[in-house]
Formats: sequence, structure tokens, C-alpha cells
Amino acid sequence: RVDPGPYTVTVSSSAGTAEAKVLVGADNAHVDVTLATGATITGKLVDKDGKPVPDLGVVVVPDSGDGTMSIRVTNEPESSGPDGTFKVAAKPGKVVLVVLTHGAPTMKHLTVTDGQALDAGTIVVGAPEKP
Repeated sequence: RVDPGPYTVTVSSSAGTAEAKVLVGADNAHVDVTLATGATITGKLVDKDGKPVPDLGVVVVPDSGDGTMSIRVTNEPESSGPDGTFKVAAKPGKVVLVVLTHGAPTMKHLTVTDGQALDAGTIVVGAPEKP
């Protein structure tokens, strides 16, 4: 039993994740959720000479669409392998792939769909994003 009021229901399972808002009143409340399996983004990080760049953190954050971004890393991020390749999970929608470097981060704006395996291609670390 929960007290009446607004709640956010978050579901996480091996089949996917979902979040829904529900307002609980004096009677029973009901909420339907559709599980999203998420997406996978792969790619390769290289330097300006085309050489693989290993051991850089790669994260995916939602694209706010207004040019602002908030990055909060709570666990060790996925990182590029010895050959510069990486693989990260993403929620469906407009996202920004961020390569964490010692200087300004390298970013790539992408749109991913539920269940998609997206190849972000070769990303030159330190180069500005091409429109």
C-alpha cells in the first residue's frame, strides 16, 4: 500500500526498461508501461593521423535540443579498446555520444531507435563535429 499522490514507476529487467508517471488516489491506480530494449552504438576513435586511440571513456547522454548538456558519470564509463573501437548502450531518441578526453570532449549527435545497433563510424578525437 502506498499513500495517495504522484509517483514515477521505473521498471528495469533483462527484457528492457521503462518509466511512467501515475497519480495514486484513494482507489486503485493502474499504469501501463512499454519496455524499451535500448540501442547499441559502436564506432572507432582515431587521432588526426588516423591512428586508433585506446582507453578513452565514451558515454551517451540525452540531447536536450537547446545546446545545453549535463554529464553525470556514476560508474566507470565504457572505454575504447586497443584498436580504438567502442560499444555503448543508449536509450532510444536523440542523444549525444561524448568521448571523454583531457581537453574539450569530442561529441557526435545521433538519433537511435529502440533495438537498433548503430555504427557511429570513425570519430576523430579532438576534431569539431561535422554538421
